[in-house]
Amino acid sequence: NEDRATVVARRRFEGPVHYYPRRRLKGPVMLSRYGLWVDWREDRQLNLKTEELMMMLEGDQSLIDIAWELKLPLDTVEQYLDRFHEAGLIEKHDAPQNR
Repeated sequence: NEDRATVVARRRFEGPVHYYPRRRLKGPVMLSRYGLWVDWREDRQLNLKTEELMMMLEGDQSLIDIAWELKLPLDTVEQYLDRFHEAGLIEKHDAPQNR
């Protein structure tokens, strides 16, 4: 069973999880409108970190950096941000973006 640091290090260069999410909208997102509200009974940690996560979508931090800083599982952040992307709320970039 690999520890989190090993998994992150191993996956760091494995493609799709290494991208830089950048929000497309200015201002707060109505999560419930897009089916993105996280029920605290289903995932308390993600629920508590959702606002902080949204503030990190400036395109200057990779998906891995965000997961690491928020102390959330990489798969959880990846799946959640994939839903943001499907809703058209973020763009995925191969390199850091400057605002």
